[in-house]
Amino acid sequence: MEKKSLQHLRPLVKAQAEIRRIPGTDRLTARVMKTYGSSDRAKICADAIIDQNGIRTEFPKEVLAEAEKIRKTEITDKDLKGRLDLRGTSICTIDGADAKDLDDAISVAAPDWVTA
Repeated sequence: MEKKSLQHLRPLVKAQAEIRRIPGTDRLTARVMKTYGSSDRAKICADAIIDQNGIRTEFPKEVLAEAEKIRKTEITDKDLKGRLDLRGTSICTIDGADAKDLDDAISVAAPDWVTA
């Protein structure tokens, strides 16, 4: 590895490196392309995996336009048939701060027999 590119690295720092074979030998060299931060943090590891696999982190304009179109579409009685409408209910997610999917939630309400 090139010593120059390693000076800023510390133990447990997740980094992306470019590895090359030195021509005419079986020795390898590496150049640090990007550092992410401490590898003991899930977000840092997720960011590295996203980069490694070329996963987009922003929606294309066409997708945003389609989402906006859907947002403006009214919900009809037909859409609600067979579904529980919770739009007027206060619901809080209880997922952790680093969660990527907000799928754990709670809602608290007084029972019908309690009067205000």
